[in-house]
Amino acid sequence: MNENPMLHNAEVLNPTSNAAAIARFDKRQGGNGVRHNEWMIYPNGAMRETGSPWGALIEPPEDNYQRLSNIVLYYQARLANAVKQFDDLKHLLMMGDGSNPEGLDQLRQFREAVSVANAAVENAKQALAATPKGKQLEANRQYDAELRQRQQSFKDKIKAVRI
Repeated sequence: MNENPMLHNAEVLNPTSNAAAIARFDKRQGGNGVRHNEWMIYPNGAMRETGSPWGALIEPPEDNYQRLSNIVLYYQARLANAVKQFDDLKHLLMMGDGSNPEGLDQLRQFREAVSVANAAVENAKQALAATPKGKQLEANRQYDAELRQRQQSFKDKIKAVRI
């Protein structure tokens, strides 16, 4: 999402206002946030609550796992937006009379944007999984899956014993 000029005007007109604080926060985070539910999430893991002018302004977490979790959310939200743009345009073109070659070109561009956004999500997830906490969580998931498999196998053996 591009920088909001209204917020930056507020910063100039009243530097102590909430809008000015939001503008300064957006600028510190790079100004490229994406909305996810009631939050604006930034590519560095920072978050800003959007439901209220007094919403929380949260700097990137110091905890690497939490910061990367926020970054995964950021890229997932960008992917969702790209998919929505693609789907909306495709639906619009399907309703048309077939005389919009520029729309078809734009649909192909949106398809590429979805592909790029999907790759960014996967890269962010890999970075998250590579953290010590991510590795531990994966080891826990594997252990739980193996335990469930052993339990099911044992139950199957019990069921097979009949009179």
